[in-house]
Amino acid sequence: MENNVKRIYPEAKTALIKWIEDNFNDIDNYLFICNVKSDGSTMTVYDCDTFMSAAALAAIQEHTLHTLAENDDFICRPEPEEH
Repeated sequence: MENNVKRIYPEAKTALIKWIEDNFNDIDNYLFICNVKSDGSTMTVYDCDTFMSAAALAAIQEHTLHTLAENDDFICRPEPEEH
C-alpha cells in the first residue's frame, strides 16, 4: 500500500479547509482528530460507512506517521516567532 501524504504548509488551518472544499466530492470517508486549545480536550470528527472503515483509517494514519518519522520526513510545525 502506498501512502499519498500531502503536507499543507504554511497556513495549515486555512489551507486544510481549502483543500477539503476543493476535493469534497472525492472524499469518501474521513476521520479527523484535533486538540482543542481552550480546554485541552480532543475532538474526533468522522463520517465513515462502518466502524471498521474508521478503524482502518486510524490504523493507516498511525502507520503513515510512523513511516514518516522513521524516514525523517515528519515535519513539525515551527515554533512561533517571538516579537
